[in-house]
Amino acid sequence: MADTFRRGNIEDYYVTFLTLENKEPISVVNPVITIRHIDEAYNLVTDINEAPMVLVGESTYYFRWNIPSNAYIGTYNVETQGIVDGEYSESNSTVLIKA
Repeated sequence: MADTFRRGNIEDYYVTFLTLENKEPISVVNPVITIRHIDEAYNLVTDINEAPMVLVGESTYYFRWNIPSNAYIGTYNVETQGIVDGEYSESNSTVLIKA
C-alpha cells in the first residue's frame, strides 16, 4: 500500500539502506532521492532529481519533501540510491498525492 500525502504539506521520507545480505552497512556514500510522476499527457516528470538525503542514525536517512500546493494529484515514484559498502543500491516505492 502506498503512503498518502497531501498537497501543501511538508513530509519527511525515510529510507534505511541495507547490504545485499540484508545487514546494516559499514558505510553509505552519496544517498540521494529522486521523485517522479506521469502527468495527464503521459509524460514522465521529474519533480526532485537526486537531492541529497540527511543521516538520521546508523544507516537511516530522510528527505524533507515540501509538496507544492499545486502538485500533481496522483501516483509518484520515489527512488532512493546510494553506494552501500562499495556497491550500488537502489530502492523504489510509490506515494499517492491527494488534494
